[in-house]
Amino acid sequence: MRNQDRNPQESAKKKFERHYFTRRPDTKPKKIIIKTTIKGIPFKFYSSTCIFSKCHVDRASLLLIEKGIAFGDVLDFGCGYGPIGIAMKVFNPDINLYMSDLNERALKLARKNAVINGVPASIKKGAYLDCWKDRTFDVILLNPPMSAGRDVCFKMIEEAYIHLKENGILEVVAFHNKGGQMIEQKILEIFNNVKTIAKSGGARIYAGKKTEENESIDRQGIDGDSSLSDV
Repeated sequence: MRNQDRNPQESAKKKFERHYFTRRPDTKPKKIIIKTTIKGIPFKFYSSTCIFSKCHVDRASLLLIEKGIAFGDVLDFGCGYGPIGIAMKVFNPDINLYMSDLNERALKLARKNAVINGVPASIKKGAYLDCWKDRTFDVILLNPPMSAGRDVCFKMIEEAYIHLKENGILEVVAFHNKGGQMIEQKILEIFNNVKTIAKSGGARIYAGKKTEENESIDRQGIDGDSSLSDV
C-alpha cells in the first residue's frame, strides 16, 4: 500500500492545501459574481474557483464585518477576495486598509474588488506576515483557514501579535464548536487576555489586546467604543 493510502487524513490535508490555501491554484478559474447587501449597503464582489466561500460571503465573515472593531491601520489577514477588509473600509472610511493573502488568484480578485467598490487599499502577497516586514497595525482581522490545520491558525495568531502596535487588537472569527475554542485559548496564551465581543449562530469574535501590562480587554475601554458591550 502506498504511503498516501495509509494516511487518508494527510491526503485530505494536501488536497485542501491545493484548494484555496495555496499560492498558485492549479484548477482553471471560473468567474463568479457575488451581489450582496450588508448593513443596508450593496456590494459586488468577483470570485472564482479555489477561493474560500466562493459563492457567497460566509456567516463568520459577515459577523466580523457587522460587529468587529476597526480604527487606525487595519489589516485583513488572509483576505481572500476581500469582503471583510473592503466592507470594513466602507463602514469605517477613516481607517487605512491593508490586505494580504498567499493565494495569487484571490489577491488578483481582491485588488479588482477594492476598485469596483471604491475602496483604497494596500494589498500584498504572503502566507503569513513577512510581506509587511516592520509594519505594525492597530487592528488585525482574521477569519482563519481552519481546515488548513491548527498549526497554521496558531502561527497566524502568533504573527498577528508581533505585528500589532501597543494597544492594538486582534479579532478572530470562528465557530466556537468547530475549532473556535482552541482559537480562544491560543489568543489567551499569546495575549494573556481574550474576550468574546460578538456571537451569532455559533460563530464568535474573539479579541485579544496587546498591552505592555498584558491587561484584559475592557469591553468599554477601547477608545470608548460601545461595540464592546456585553454580548
